[in-house]
Amino acid sequence: LFESSNDGIFILDLDGNFIDANPAAYAHLGYTREELLSMNISMLDTPEYADKVPDRLKQLREQGVAVFESANRRKDGSVMQIEVSARLLDYEGRPVVFSVNRDITERKRTQEELAGQKAMLQQILDTSSVSISLVDKAGRITVANRRMAEMFGRTMEELIGSEYVQLVHPEERETSRRNMLALLASEMASVDVERHYRRKDGTDFWGHLTGRRFHDVHGNELGLISVISDVTERKLAGE
Repeated sequence: LFESSNDGIFILDLDGNFIDANPAAYAHLGYTREELLSMNISMLDTPEYADKVPDRLKQLREQGVAVFESANRRKDGSVMQIEVSARLLDYEGRPVVFSVNRDITERKRTQEELAGQKAMLQQILDTSSVSISLVDKAGRITVANRRMAEMFGRTMEELIGSEYVQLVHPEERETSRRNMLALLASEMASVDVERHYRRKDGTDFWGHLTGRRFHDVHGNELGLISVISDVTERKLAGE
């Protein structure tokens, strides 16, 4: 198992010096086995993680196990993000650190790309002059833009996780709930109506609501997307 594992496996003494390493370990890092065995773990870790090595070794001595993320610098200077699962074991009559290091570089890159896309999407949403929100199947708001917070006089923290129908004027709340359930049940293709809403401070306004179901990239239904524009002035002018 030690020789054939795709994850890098290290055996270290309690000072962080390498005692042994499997082929995957030195293949991932670009070192020979002999080069690795002449090194200390702190020589592999990037600067921001190297300073944490003494604390990690202390945790292992006291608790016997440690799981954390770190980063190693390969021989060619490139950085490999890793997930470390380390345990204190008895090895030939002495306590050693048995460490399994999994390369998570691609996973971290994907996470960073998704975080960047999410931030960009939020910026796009926040430049809109209308309220835009996503509502899950339970009827709770999962995404909202800045204009929605302004329109309803609430903070983003107050909006996210709140029930959408609670934003509707009490006189129309039940109708709104029925329409939402019908839309989620595919009994309606979309909603395009004027609706009476209530702000946090108790004042009312009229909004033009457009809503429809939205799906993920695999076609799985996630809930509803709604767009609301404030039409109070137009409504009053019409009256």
